[in-house]
Amino acid sequence: MNSSKALVAVRSMDSIELTIFSDLLLRISRFRSLTRFAYGGMSGFALDDLKKLSRDIGLTRLLAFDGGTEVYKRQKFNKPTASTKVRLETLDEFASNWQESFAEEGIEDAESFIFWVRRSASEDIGQGVRYFQQLVSSLPDYGIARITLVIEFDDWAGPSFSADGSRRTLAEREASVSAKLAEHVSEFVEVGSIPVRTDLDGLCKTLSLAYGNGAAMAVGTAAGRTFEPLSVVRYGVGSVELTLSGMVVPVSEAPELRGHLVDGEWPFASEAWEEIRHVRLPDVTLKERLVLEESEGEADRANQRLGFNLDVAAGESGLFESFSKLHRFLPILVAAEI
Repeated sequence: MNSSKALVAVRSMDSIELTIFSDLLLRISRFRSLTRFAYGGMSGFALDDLKKLSRDIGLTRLLAFDGGTEVYKRQKFNKPTASTKVRLETLDEFASNWQESFAEEGIEDAESFIFWVRRSASEDIGQGVRYFQQLVSSLPDYGIARITLVIEFDDWAGPSFSADGSRRTLAEREASVSAKLAEHVSEFVEVGSIPVRTDLDGLCKTLSLAYGNGAAMAVGTAAGRTFEPLSVVRYGVGSVELTLSGMVVPVSEAPELRGHLVDGEWPFASEAWEEIRHVRLPDVTLKERLVLEESEGEADRANQRLGFNLDVAAGESGLFESFSKLHRFLPILVAAEI
């Protein structure tokens, strides 16, 4: 696997992802204390995830890894605490030997583990699912696995022009997406579930099912355990990020866990892998934000006060609805304008 493509974050984890992840773990901590858990992540050079999870959740057993030598060097420099561990490892190396990695770093007394890995969805497609399977299947009870897939539609649909210079139709490109999915992930989704043509929405759904189902298959239910879906979140317009989170729990305890996730109508909880929560992020000024908040989800009221329709002005449908549902949970949407 090409590490430079697999680790796609330019500066560690995105602040939106981190806010959602921290909120998710806080909810899980009502079900199971996480303070004695260990965390391992493909954290990028800034290690922002380690800093936030240490501060918000109280995690102290922290390990970051990366397959790039230069990123690894910067991680060593940016360690938030002296006890933070960093390792030069690729995702496939970590998935195969994570127990040894933690043991070699002296982290052997953890109650369970939390992992967050990142990769390009189009790189080694089927193998990517198997890496995640391998990681999840080796987790002890109450282990949490999270993966962010970066999805570039053009990587799946192929070039816009044929070899003879003629432009390929949208139907042809979407058929290419379906063919690639059928070739690489059909064993992880229901027979016949991949359509003749697959658009971006369908691509995200199929990949979520493939990774989620693949991991659940690896855990199985014979031992009374299941890989319970926690949250599936998508955002981005051109380059899409799809983040799946799940937890290995005894089947009998899954309903209790689910209750803590949906408490307070948390909008990022997913009961099934195909339940993708699409976060659309409007670029608004502070003045616009105040009007949107005061509109309390009423589009006509917001349009009248603003003098324009946010979706039309930004050229993207669903922005107003997304803002209305999510702004209370994502305070980082506050504009930087003073």
